[in-house]
Amino acid sequence: MPSARGTGYVGGIPDEDRIWKEVAAGNIKSSGFDLNGGWVPWYMLHKVWDGLINAYLLCDNELAKTVVVKMSDWAYGTFKNLSEEKFQTFYGSDLSNIIHINMVRSSNLHVFMIFILIETMQ
Repeated sequence: MPSARGTGYVGGIPDEDRIWKEVAAGNIKSSGFDLNGGWVPWYMLHKVWDGLINAYLLCDNELAKTVVVKMSDWAYGTFKNLSEEKFQTFYGSDLSNIIHINMVRSSNLHVFMIFILIETMQ
C-alpha cells in the first residue's frame, strides 16, 4: 500500500529515491533506455500501473483502484513542474511510454480515466 512511504509511490527500482528526486528537479539524463542511471524506471512504473488497473477492471479490486490513484497523485505532484524541454528529455528515456509520461501533466483523476480508456480499448 502506498501509505508506507506517505507519498503514493509504489516501486522497487534500485536507487529510485535519488532518480525521482533528480528528475523532479529537472536534472534528467538518458542515453536511451536508462533514466539517471536506472534501467527503464518509468517503464517499470507503468507496468505497476497497468497491473493495478487490470486488477480493478477485471477483478473489481477497490484497493488496486486506490493505489493507482495515489500513484497518479505522486506522479503528478512529482513531475508537474517540468518544462516542455525537460519532458522531451524524459520522453527520450523510454519512447514506448510517451503516453504514460504525458499523462502526468493532468490531474490524477484524468490519469486514471485515461488509463482505463487505454486498457479497455486494447
